Amino acid sequence: MPRASRYLLPSTGEYITSGKVKKLTEDQQIELMRHWFDENYDPPDELPYVTSEGGFQWIWGGPYDPRDAIQGEFETHASDDAIEGIVSALNDMHPYWSGKPEDSGYSDDYLSDLIDSGTDPYMTMIGSLADIEHAAKVKGSEKDQKVLHKLLFANIVAALETYLADSFIKTLGRSDEYTENFVRKTGHFQNTPIKLSDIFDRFRKIDAEVRNFVLSHNWHSLEESGKMYKRAFNIKFPDVPETLRHGIRDRHDIVHRNGKTKEGVEGTWGLVEILALSEAVMPFATAIEDEIRKLAFPAPTIPNEPMEI
Repeated sequence: MPRASRYLLPSTGEYITSGKVKKLTEDQQIELMRHWFDENYDPPDELPYVTSEGGFQWIWGGPYDPRDAIQGEFETHASDDAIEGIVSALNDMHPYWSGKPEDSGYSDDYLSDLIDSGTDPYMTMIGSLADIEHAAKVKGSEKDQKVLHKLLFANIVAALETYLADSFIKTLGRSDEYTENFVRKTGHFQNTPIKLSDIFDRFRKIDAEVRNFVLSHNWHSLEESGKMYKRAFNIKFPDVPETLRHGIRDRHDIVHRNGKTKEGVEGTWGLVEILALSEAVMPFATAIEDEIRKLAFPAPTIPNEPMEI
């Protein structure tokens, strides 16, 4: 798996060099290592499972032991207690993990189309929520509906995540001022050293660096997502309703534990829960969209026409 000499600490947005990881608190070390692990490994829940072939099919590499992965990357960087803490937490979820799919999900063409075209992330989200609600009402066997509803519930959070990410990228691309705000106020960029001799090269690459930073963010982390919108656009997120907080927690259990809590209790999500979560997402996203639409954007440049003489 890929190694890195600098690691993101999500709670601060800063990148920490390997030599300074031990200077963090134990909780921060665990947070940093968990982020690195999530960036490089996935739980096996979504892998093909073929009983006759021995179970999970490790099509993206693996199975990987969390202890081997964490110790291989952090044994000389983090404290023993922090390593034991994160390994124990990961093992509680799954004893073995998969590598990441090769496709990041965002192609350069998609990003260009998103920024330059008339694609509306808000209307796309509304359409997704409508499709989810429609699918949730389709009749089927109790077993089939249980599986379908679980996936649809998690997909509501995914629809919100996609809206937050796409809207941020699209809005950021409409004004250099917003990109400058974001770079100036974000810890990662504030703490990135630049040699004077490299300054012009770094300036030419800044858009790509910002894009990569934004795409690596977990948008369901609403507290940090709100800070990013605040830094770039001076937009304050509304209060997060309890139904949405619980929905994000449940989404984590669905995606990472196949619907079970840390204690091993299996959750249930039916039509009532799906509709309630969708109804919580809509006003939350709408409040953000209303603030985005209040922003002032530069008027399009109109080419000068030759004067008639």
